[in-house]
Parts: sequence; C-alpha cells; structure tokens
Amino acid sequence: PLEELFRHRPLTETLKRLAVLAVRFERCYMGEAEMDWKSRFRTDTTFFESLTCISSQSLANPITVSDKQAFSRLGLHDFVDYYQNRTVPNHLNQLNVQWNEL
Repeated sequence: PLEELFRHRPLTETLKRLAVLAVRFERCYMGEAEMDWKSRFRTDTTFFESLTCISSQSLANPITVSDKQAFSRLGLHDFVDYYQNRTVPNHLNQLNVQWNEL
C-alpha cells in the first residue's frame, strides 16, 4: 500500500499524504496497551484529497448556512431555560453535536 503513495505524485503532495497517515497512525496505535499487528493499516487518503481539491469557501459555505439557520432558531428563552433548569433545548443540543462532528 505504501508503494501507491510514491507513484506519479509531486513530492509535496506525497509529504502531505504522509503527514495525514502519521496522524492516523498516532491516533490508532500510540498509547495502545496491545498492538494488533495483523490488522491492516488504512492508507487511503481520498477524504483528505477531496478536502484539498475544493476551495475553503466552498467548504465553509454550507456550514455557514447551516449555522445561521440553527442560530436563528435560538431565542432568549432557550438560554434562560438552560440557566434555570440546566436542561439543554433540543435545537441547541443539535447545534452542539453538529459542531463537535466537524
């Protein structure tokens, strides 16, 4: 699988892909008490490539529209209810989940 990283790509692109794989490796294997060396390490970087081939504006626009819609549903009563009852309104909770998934 690593052979594919070096085929017909500029060095800068290869180094970026290796950096992505280094982060993935750390998250998957570092700090694990037992290593499963038989499981295959994912070297697929298509998600990273799809993010880097579009403009940051194209990526940000749908998130901005979604956030505007979510914030427009919030009212003062949502925050008052939260501070009085310590319960999070459903649409505020959904906004929190959305942001955490980014």
